[in-house]
Order: sequence, then structure tokens, then C-alpha cells
Amino acid sequence: RIYLLDWKTDLLGSYEQAALKSAVGSSGYDVQAAIYGEAVKRWTAQAADGHVFGGARYLFVRGMDPQRPGQGMLLLEPET
Repeated sequence: RIYLLDWKTDLLGSYEQAALKSAVGSSGYDVQAAIYGEAVKRWTAQAADGHVFGGARYLFVRGMDPQRPGQGMLLLEPET
């Protein structure tokens, strides 16, 4: 599987999942992921069954904390 990995330095009030989803939507990062995802799908169309795109992973680096695994990270699944 191929994943899009993008890190962001947005300063948010919270880095919980709901806040990340809101930031991704309001900043258009979900549209960005869809465009990049379509590019990956087209690029890999010749490979296997063409379903190698695993989605987008966003790392909000200001919210990442080794004491709280997963905080500041969001996975967007590919649309089918």
C-alpha cells in the first residue's frame, strides 16, 4: 500500500481527532489528499489490481507528544 504523508505546523487549540478533522476540512487538506490520491491511483493503475493507495496520513507536528501516542495524527481513508 502507498500512503500520502503530509506534516502540518498549524497552531490549533487542540490536537484531538475532532479538532484535526475540523482543521483538515476547513483548510482544504482533504481536497489536497483527494487530488494526490487520484494521482497515485493513476500512477499505479498498471500495478496489481490498482488498489494500492492506502490513504493520507497527516502529522500535526505541534500537537505530537511521545507521552500521548496518536495525538496530532490523523488518517484519511481513500474514497472508493
